[in-house]
Amino acid sequence: MALSPDGRLLYVANGPSNDVSVVDVAARREIRRIPVGQGPWGVAVVRAPASGSVVDLRLP
Repeated sequence: MALSPDGRLLYVANGPSNDVSVVDVAARREIRRIPVGQGPWGVAVVRAPASGSVVDLRLP
């Protein structure tokens, strides 16, 4: 999991569904799912430019 720099959004890696949930912290609800590679394990948010990284544990 990773929190956005402003603390408004939480990003959660969903390994079984191969996506990342974006959660509105104040509303306590998922607002979006972002498809990513197979088996996401972790998420990191980079302050500038607005971007992030997802760690994938899939073996070749």
